[in-house]
Parts: sequence; C-alpha cells; structure tokens
Amino acid sequence: MLIRKTTEDDLKYLDAIFATCRAYMVAEGNPTQWDENYPTAAVVANDIKVGCGYVCVKEQTNEVLGTFALSDYEPEYDRMRDGVWSYDEPYVVVHRMGTLPNQGAGKFIFAYLKENYPYIRIDTHADNKTMCHMLEKEGFKRCGVVTYEGYGDRITYDYHR
Repeated sequence: MLIRKTTEDDLKYLDAIFATCRAYMVAEGNPTQWDENYPTAAVVANDIKVGCGYVCVKEQTNEVLGTFALSDYEPEYDRMRDGVWSYDEPYVVVHRMGTLPNQGAGKFIFAYLKENYPYIRIDTHADNKTMCHMLEKEGFKRCGVVTYEGYGDRITYDYHR
C-alpha cells in the first residue's frame, strides 16, 4: 500500500467508500456521524483544490482502499472543553477518514501519519466505537470534546511521538 494525494480520477471511487463506511457506522450503532450529504466525493473535490486530500491505494493496482483529509489547523480545536491538548505546538489534523473493510488501510494510514508527522490531532463521534478503539490501539490519547455546528459533539484525541 501507499499514500498519495487524491486526484480527480480517484473521485469516482470515493462515494462508494463513504457509503460502505456509513452502512458500517449504522450497523455499529453510529447512525448520525455521517449522512448522504457528508462526506462525499464533491467534498473531496474541494480537498483536491486546496491540497489536503489523500488516498491509500494498493501499490500494484492503484485501487483506492481509503481516503482522508489532512490539514494543519482546525478552528474548533481552539474551543475544546472537558480536557486539554497534550501539547501546544503545530499539528496536523485528520478528517473524513474512510476505508474499505478488511484491507488493512486504516492501520496503514495511521502508521504513515505517525511516521511522517510528530503531532497529530483527530476527532470522532462518541458512537464511533470502532474509530475510538483504533485510535486508542494506535497510541492516541483522549483529550476532550469539541462541537461542530450542525454536527454535534466529537471526542478529540492526539498523538505525539
């Protein structure tokens, strides 16, 4: 597997990945984190324009196994409550991470991020038990709660190497 910037050619695969993730979330008791309007390939098209869209692909076939956005600031993180960030230094933030099941892409994405970025912040819905478990397994520390207007509360995590 490898991580690379998302291209226009990748967009045709992303709605199927997001739909698979939404169905999984619903089945796991997390029906409200993502809906049919977010995230979508159209959202990722904007990520391409601003340079923050990434995909995880099979190296030999270039098959898209996962997607995520990576940026260097999240305004909502300045308003975290019920906790504190572990460090007050520059970070990258991961959003809209979705992967096909049973491919190992999620683990690969986190290994890539931890190898390439010294300080990572991320948030997820409290009902996203799979992501919460994965973050903790990957060494992320639970930090607090942020609220996104129109989307509700999210649990925050960070990782520092």
